[in-house]
Amino acid sequence: MKKIFFVCSVFVINSLSFAQTKPSSIKGDFDGNKTKDKISIYESKPGTELPAQLGGESPECNVKTTLKNIKNISLLKECGQLINEGDLDGNGSDEFSLVTWSPNGTQVNMNTYKIQKGKLVLICSPQFEPGIGTDVTNKMLNDRVYKKNGRIYYIDSDHAGILKTKQVKIK
Repeated sequence: MKKIFFVCSVFVINSLSFAQTKPSSIKGDFDGNKTKDKISIYESKPGTELPAQLGGESPECNVKTTLKNIKNISLLKECGQLINEGDLDGNGSDEFSLVTWSPNGTQVNMNTYKIQKGKLVLICSPQFEPGIGTDVTNKMLNDRVYKKNGRIYYIDSDHAGILKTKQVKIK
């Protein structure tokens, strides 16, 4: 009985971790110059079918963008899903998130960025563990970072799955 459970759990974990390797693109005015920019992340080297715990390798990704002169754009080299968050801080440019999964597919990491003075600036990093077999929907991801009453909030969870709303301090 244990062998059957192990085989099934590897299949579920493996299928979760490979949801992240699809190309992802977003459009928006990310640098505030009133023109549409595009950011794309694509797989440059495929991973293996085994999860990392069993000797597998994660895929490698690269970023392609119409943004010019962004010094640290290589921060976006992880495979994941991009989300245009809209203008969260009210400065006239859109912020965006890069959503990535842990190698075993059980933890979702979300880094939300803004572009300031030609650099990517990390605003917040919510994390959550959806659980094996749970579909992570676009709505779940879009609702993680939001603006309310002129302030930016994000929903984070600890390892016990307890959700906490936190306010972002913008510099």
